[in-house]
Amino acid sequence: MLPGVSTATPLANLDALALPFLPMQIRKDGVALNLFTSIATLGTGRSHYLALCAGCHAAQGQGKPNVTVALAGNSTVRNPDPHNLLHVMLHGLEQKDFPGNQSRQAMPGFADALDNAQMAELANYLRVEFGGQKGDVSGDTVAKLR
Repeated sequence: MLPGVSTATPLANLDALALPFLPMQIRKDGVALNLFTSIATLGTGRSHYLALCAGCHAAQGQGKPNVTVALAGNSTVRNPDPHNLLHVMLHGLEQKDFPGNQSRQAMPGFADALDNAQMAELANYLRVEFGGQKGDVSGDTVAKLR
């Protein structure tokens, strides 16, 4: 703990404390949906992101021009159906050359590095943080795509 701090809030209690302040998405039918599934889950997803993805995609998801795609606002991340995102996360992407001597580097898949629950946590972090989607991907959803 930091000097002078004698108590800490258990991670499990952060959801209750933060709930009133979490961003909401208003659907066309007027129903407000909480974009976050859990502060603890998104924190874990962020940890996975920083450890496995940020080196190429950058901490804020902006990517590197002509090297790696930006995740912030990316159509795959913004898609309400997480299938394509999960497929890329599991199996990666091949290097691609473009006209004008430009290219995108290959991206490794993480099927062997993350279990289903961890993959879902990472996907939910990406969808909420960079895509404006709900964090509703489950480990079962990931398992069906392996």
